[in-house]
Amino acid sequence: MFIEIFNKKLAISNRQKKHRKQPEKTLLENKIIKIVIFFVSVLVEITFPSCNIWLTNMLSSLVRKPKLISSLHHLFTTLNVIGHSERHERNQEKKRMDKVDPTQNLHKETNIIRKLFGA
Repeated sequence: MFIEIFNKKLAISNRQKKHRKQPEKTLLENKIIKIVIFFVSVLVEITFPSCNIWLTNMLSSLVRKPKLISSLHHLFTTLNVIGHSERHERNQEKKRMDKVDPTQNLHKETNIIRKLFGA
């Protein structure tokens, strides 16, 4: 079922790429297998909560540890759970960094030391 969905999606994508004179994509069966395993393990965990499925346990541990958020994001990107790519995230971060004006956070009073120390 997933292979049929991805084949239809690939056909549409290749038609657009052919129209734009870009190289066509191929079907990545390894990626489809990863997606199917993810969905099946989540469904099994929901259906049978007494079974300890490794993927859901791994996801819950990744969520609890802030240092591993990038690994979780990479996993979700691989599984196509996240709709946008890491490149999109980097571009958005660059735009936010360019918009920041650090001079707005500076105090511009003449006697700032007196205010700080109450002198």
